[in-house]
Amino acid sequence: MFDNDTTLDDPKVSERFNASDSDITAISSDGILFKVHRRNLEMHSEGFISQRDENVITAAEKASVLELLFQYMYRQPQPNLAMVPFFDLALLAEAVEKYHVFSAQEVCKAHMRANISAEPIIVLSYATRYGYHDLCDEAAPRTVGMTNEIALKVLGTRSFARWALYKDGWMKALRDAQSRTGRVLHKGGREACEEWWPFQAKILSALGCDPENLQEVTGIFRRHVKMLKECSHCRTRAEQWQTSMEAAVLRIPTFTEAQALLTIGNAP
Repeated sequence: MFDNDTTLDDPKVSERFNASDSDITAISSDGILFKVHRRNLEMHSEGFISQRDENVITAAEKASVLELLFQYMYRQPQPNLAMVPFFDLALLAEAVEKYHVFSAQEVCKAHMRANISAEPIIVLSYATRYGYHDLCDEAAPRTVGMTNEIALKVLGTRSFARWALYKDGWMKALRDAQSRTGRVLHKGGREACEEWWPFQAKILSALGCDPENLQEVTGIFRRHVKMLKECSHCRTRAEQWQTSMEAAVLRIPTFTEAQALLTIGNAP
């Protein structure tokens, strides 16, 4: 924390937040000054000002994040977060929660949701920390293909335990999908004709060892079912196999449900 007599050599000041009547200055982690107003910070956030008499604040956030954050504390058009690089958006979302900038919480949440496909593990980490259960359940399925090392690094120990239990449900569904291929007897009691085994091999290869591939079951079967040609028995077997996989996925506990199971398991 800088004291009130702090001076900086050749300080750089934000062009947007450089009020001539500023009564408090925020300094970003990369050394940019933001000359703002105490009243705005007190009205639109909590915890940004720790002492009533301080007029210089050292922020943990970099300038690009503060530039966005302060726009939610003034009467002016809000920033277009769709144009903000994702990692700045994620840092903004964290700052909004940290300082309780309620006016920005839902819009940040919406834009984090929009990035689930590209950055699911970071969105899940954000959602778990701040109790956004709906967002957890949307992001979590896109993370089950992640390695344990990456998940632990991003989620931290506590959330990783929940994630590992959740992923285990997907791994069980994958193992079942690979082993329970069904059975439809052909004429004469044959289990399958010559078209079935190459088809089964293609399906198993497409599933691989990644449980996230279970989310693409419909497309996987659609791409390969033509291999069965006109054999109605094998096509029926394929439909049953596909249906059983899709049903297994629907039975997997959501991330929130897995979290509840872990909580119950740890209860005294």
